[in-house]
Amino acid sequence: MKLNVLFLHGLVQTPEMLSESFSNLNKSLSKILNITYLKSPYELKNFPAFCKITSEKTDEEIKELEKIVRENYYRRKGKKNTYGGTWFFTNSDGDYSPQLKNVKIIGLEESLDFVLNECKRTNCDGLLGFSQGSLISAILAKKTLNDPTLGWKAKFCILFSSPMPYATSLNTLLTSGDKIKTPSLHILGKSDVTVPNHRSLLLTECFVDPIIHYHEGGHDIPHSDDVSVYENFLSKFL
Repeated sequence: MKLNVLFLHGLVQTPEMLSESFSNLNKSLSKILNITYLKSPYELKNFPAFCKITSEKTDEEIKELEKIVRENYYRRKGKKNTYGGTWFFTNSDGDYSPQLKNVKIIGLEESLDFVLNECKRTNCDGLLGFSQGSLISAILAKKTLNDPTLGWKAKFCILFSSPMPYATSLNTLLTSGDKIKTPSLHILGKSDVTVPNHRSLLLTECFVDPIIHYHEGGHDIPHSDDVSVYENFLSKFL
């Protein structure tokens, strides 16, 4: 028996990039997992500038820092038509800022509906997600648990480098009401500087009895030396 799963990629990624990153683990888990790598419905039109900020920074200050980083990037690299995939935009179509708090979220519901329809179509058992994709997985797990009329719910989630969002609306969505009862395995890289561990740990608090596993890497998917962690978790659903 194999479990059918959807794997949702991170910001600026593609399904092909994610498949390559997971290839070592996939070889070890191929007897129990049938994976569909899902492509996000949106593309970034502007470079998603990441800045090192402190919690004291206001949204306006962050925007100014991002503008400087983005303009320097364009000056060095030039402008491209796309900067990779995203599951939603912030403030305007084509833009994404992970660090703004009071920001408009665009396209989230459409992405959730898209993933939900794919879950039904593929008879999906569970969700895997990396970075932004793991955030979408967590939100969908909560949404489908709270609304049985949607006709599907995840048996489990495995979330890699999952960020607790800075955006107030997304944060409230995850923290309000009951905790997510979907069994979850959270994989954190000890040296992850893109999504620091404390941001991922905040997201684990949205789940009931989350299992947390650390690997020695950073913002990436660990190799097959951790395979027993996945096998032990997934064996509960076979």
